[in-house]
Amino acid sequence: MTRNHILGAIAVALVLTSTPAWSQEFPCESAKLVVPWARGGSTDVIYRVIVASANNVGAAPRLQIVNVNGQGGAKGAKQVERAKPDGCTMLAIHQSIMTSYFIGRLKFTWDAFDPIALLTTTPAIVGASMKTTYDDIPGLVAAAKQAPDTIVTGSSLGSTSHFLLLMLEHAADIRFEHFNYNGDQERIQALLNSDIAIGEINFAAARGYIDENKLKALGISTTQRNPQHPNVRTLTEQGVEVVFSTDRGIVVPKGTPGLLTRQLETIFARAMRDPEVIEKLAAFGTTVKYLNRKNYRKYLADTYAEWEDIAIGVGMYRP
Repeated sequence: MTRNHILGAIAVALVLTSTPAWSQEFPCESAKLVVPWARGGSTDVIYRVIVASANNVGAAPRLQIVNVNGQGGAKGAKQVERAKPDGCTMLAIHQSIMTSYFIGRLKFTWDAFDPIALLTTTPAIVGASMKTTYDDIPGLVAAAKQAPDTIVTGSSLGSTSHFLLLMLEHAADIRFEHFNYNGDQERIQALLNSDIAIGEINFAAARGYIDENKLKALGISTTQRNPQHPNVRTLTEQGVEVVFSTDRGIVVPKGTPGLLTRQLETIFARAMRDPEVIEKLAAFGTTVKYLNRKNYRKYLADTYAEWEDIAIGVGMYRP
């Protein structure tokens, strides 16, 4: 047997022996990914694309999405925070894990978990009912200044959709009347029905309504215009210094063994390299923004410090 044959045999043996060793550490054949928002909303849609790819390439354990809707994402977060740290329960998060803590809805924040990976970033759009008299941010600001506290907004109070509106109020020195809705679908339906005047929407959940002129897109929260909707001006372009995105990732209960978190990290890293995932997410106005465990932990710490300052500034900080 040649040297190359020997090395090849060793490589195959290593794969065959190491692969079961990873999966044997998990006491479950299927791991739950708790998405703490309703099925069909933007966060749910994004994670379903990623999980489908992971399972298609043989994720071990297989991943299963479980929707636990309620309390602006806090209900599902509480459930996972109490779960056994065995790698069989994960939580889908974005910055609401911080904003819910700022308003006192949660008694813990991101550091009650062990990070796995940051996956995506999605810009926010300030959306409006078709019955509103304004078509851009200057028009909204003028209307709000003329009649403070009368423009009715909808958001998941304490979540990122609420935080964006508070940032807009703070930056433009205006005030809205706020109403609570659980998730994107309820909020979008309220906009379609003109039950509310404005609310945060995003391409993942509302692109079709924008394309069909059923909802107005007053402005987008990115630093540059989105190529899929180049006519939607940024908030900064329109004189309001607000840059904002919803950044989604995966965490697990605190104390999950490192061997298991590494395996989960590998599963999601592979899924985020899938060209089909990248293409499907782009159709939702979402970009892959992958960070591994170490870098995601730093991102969460840095973002918390930045958003805590903002929360104090907009009067949202009440832990």
